[in-house]
Amino acid sequence: MTIRNSDRESVGIADIIFGALRFNRAAALAAIVAMCLVGTSPSLAMDLARAESRTDLAASTFGVSGQGVIVAILDRGIDWKNNDFRNPDGSTRIKYIFDLSDNTGANAPGNTYGRGTIYTETQINAALNGGPTLATRDAVGHGSTTAGIATGNGRNSLLGKYRGIAPNATIIVVKVTSDGAPAHGGEPAEPVFNDSTAYPVAIDFVKDKSVELNKPAVMLLNLGSTGGPTDGSSSLSRKIDATVGPGKPGLVFVTGPGDQGGKVNRAGGNVTQGGTSSIQIQKNVAGTMLFDLWYPGADRFDVSFQTPSGNFGPYSSPATNSASDFKTTAAFNYYHQGSNQVFYGSNNGKREIFVQLTGPVGTYTINLIGATASTGRFDATLNPSDFHTDNSFLTYGLPGSIWDAATAQYNICPGDYVIRTNWTDIDAIPRSLTGQGSIGQIWSGSSTGPTFDGRLGVDMVAPGDSVFTVYNPTSYFATFRFNMIQDGGAFYGRANAVSAAAPQVTGLIALMLEKNPRLDAAQVKSILQRSARQDAFTGTVPNTTWGYGKMDSYNAVAMAARRTPFDFDGDGKTDIGIFRPNGAVSEWWWLKSSTGGNAALQFGANTDTLVPTDYTGDGKTDVAFWRPSTGQWFILRSEDFSFYAFPFGTTGDVPVPADYDGDGNADAAVYRESSLTWYISKSSGGTDIVGFGAAGDKPVNADYDGDGKADIAIFRPNGANGAEWWIRRSSDASVFATQFGSSTDKAVPGDFTGDGKADVAFWRPSTGFWNVLRSEDSTYYAFPFGANGDTAVPGDYDGDGKTDAGVFRQPGAQWFVSKSTGGTLIQSFGIAGDAPIPNAFVR
Repeated sequence: MTIRNSDRESVGIADIIFGALRFNRAAALAAIVAMCLVGTSPSLAMDLARAESRTDLAASTFGVSGQGVIVAILDRGIDWKNNDFRNPDGSTRIKYIFDLSDNTGANAPGNTYGRGTIYTETQINAALNGGPTLATRDAVGHGSTTAGIATGNGRNSLLGKYRGIAPNATIIVVKVTSDGAPAHGGEPAEPVFNDSTAYPVAIDFVKDKSVELNKPAVMLLNLGSTGGPTDGSSSLSRKIDATVGPGKPGLVFVTGPGDQGGKVNRAGGNVTQGGTSSIQIQKNVAGTMLFDLWYPGADRFDVSFQTPSGNFGPYSSPATNSASDFKTTAAFNYYHQGSNQVFYGSNNGKREIFVQLTGPVGTYTINLIGATASTGRFDATLNPSDFHTDNSFLTYGLPGSIWDAATAQYNICPGDYVIRTNWTDIDAIPRSLTGQGSIGQIWSGSSTGPTFDGRLGVDMVAPGDSVFTVYNPTSYFATFRFNMIQDGGAFYGRANAVSAAAPQVTGLIALMLEKNPRLDAAQVKSILQRSARQDAFTGTVPNTTWGYGKMDSYNAVAMAARRTPFDFDGDGKTDIGIFRPNGAVSEWWWLKSSTGGNAALQFGANTDTLVPTDYTGDGKTDVAFWRPSTGQWFILRSEDFSFYAFPFGTTGDVPVPADYDGDGNADAAVYRESSLTWYISKSSGGTDIVGFGAAGDKPVNADYDGDGKADIAIFRPNGANGAEWWIRRSSDASVFATQFGSSTDKAVPGDFTGDGKADVAFWRPSTGFWNVLRSEDSTYYAFPFGANGDTAVPGDYDGDGKTDAGVFRQPGAQWFVSKSTGGTLIQSFGIAGDAPIPNAFVR
């Protein structure tokens, strides 16, 4: 007998907001009603979550709304008629709907996937204008709610009150599942659709459409519960990691950890050779309960059972890893699979024991007998075992309830915390929730790590419990009036659980990709972790419940807005380039890392000071110079090569341009040595004047604290005990000081370790050694690269987010770059007398 992954799930309507939980419809609805107790006061709206996560601040500061980015919702369909998913002129914002539950269009022109039905933007608009209607729908309501949180534009609410995180994003919808819905309000019933083979097809579809539309994309698979290898080795996890990750810019995948937090639904331990480990399980809910256990392929566990219906076994382990065993009794169905026969397509070399416990409620004991035991390690899960379903392990219980696909290495995995416990429903009845966490706390059902292979699991958490967002008025969700909100006009209702948290992070990623479309999933993951904020609730981070802390859109977009230095073509890599001082008609030449072609132009004079950086926020370095004789800045826009000029500074100043206000645009700034004062003309408005430094100091501004803003900093060559670094952190105005280097060293701060923070670093011309003080822990490392007479040209030449050591050597105009990804780049570019552009800010 064989079993498919889709057969292993007993799916019904779950919590009114979060689906894919394993219990029947009647039990779910009873749990929902029990949760909704009478309260005393209404609360705010989706704008509460936007304010809490500082999304509104990010939008107003950086001008982001998801424009030009695809948000792909892999869920239960969408209410394609809903105004929240339409433009002001009434046309659809949805480019494609791919309904994998309906194979009517499997062989239609343009459908290269051999299954499902594809609806185009043209077809959707025709249907909206009275043409042939679409057969696809969101009968449950979950897909529309998900889309509304991520990217609804709030057109059904006054002044867009209930808009989502990325209200101007382009939408793609792939219907990959349905919990099933009964007939309701004149709407026909919808059967359950649950086929895990749809997920890889959906991923390919989004990837293909991202290429077709030439837009970056973030996709959200908004479902999932415990079971599987839970270590990133399943076929679905590997598919995710094959699609997104390092070196794959503009494509990101999100799925939350699940809603199985708060229960002992994971177990783990060891079986000794000839010994027996007895796993006890308490089954308190009638119906099928799933037990899934994984252990090393080199071991062999025989298995016996004690159940309320009697004792069974022992059953011998399959003789080889290509064999399997199946038994059925009145109490269970038992599958014991060799490592080559496991259900999830895992390549981790482990065996799987999968049991469907179908017997009555009571205590079940599964005995593992060590016929062969090397490490004897086992890890197991129960399902259902969650907030609503009181099944649990009585022995060998361990923390961790994350679902399998969320353990992919490059998946973004957001948990859920509480932001609201009270609301007023559409009938003006005050409602409240108790027992699921207070405001600011983790939602009690939010699944946690670690993964089976010991990784953290959760990246960060979002304020998903509870938010107000889009409801499909014809959906099953909309029949529960206690969740429809008072001023929502029957178009908005309450959403909660991880299914309401994950779309917020998805929308945030769209904002990040709008600001920096070349980010890959690994970079996005790092930024989300580093940008998260901590408070008394999160405790010390990282941890397996909160990840790195609470979602902070402002910090995340600020970090995403940071640009690669000296990147003239906007491909995320530093370009080799020179300034040729030819009197009044000096020239700029650079080698485009994106194409290998050359670019050249005349701009400036030989007495000007180079100040190239991204002043216009388009992701490309602008050719720019500062004229010491007049204090004028001249900037050649990378967008159209028009230029503008303005005065800021005076003779004797040192220009120190950088993004001091974190809005993604570099600010003109000078350090005045005569008064030891910094003057910063912020692109966001206003001028900052800060006294910082001492006579003989050299400015070394960079983002040392990783908050997306450049920090005022100086390098003091002649400190009392050697060279000193003094850094005024923009995040809290505290001052950090350290001794590192000597008076003859060249300061070359940069993010050599790729943690998003500039490292204190110097290059020693006399020896060619680079010395880096790690921002993570203040340890240092050193390595030789270059020789006496070289010019230091640090930059991110390979685009991996880490500063590479580099030198420019005359005569011969030879460039040598030690790439952090491996290998050495050697390039001839320039002539005698040229000045290397990436040396512009080396002091």
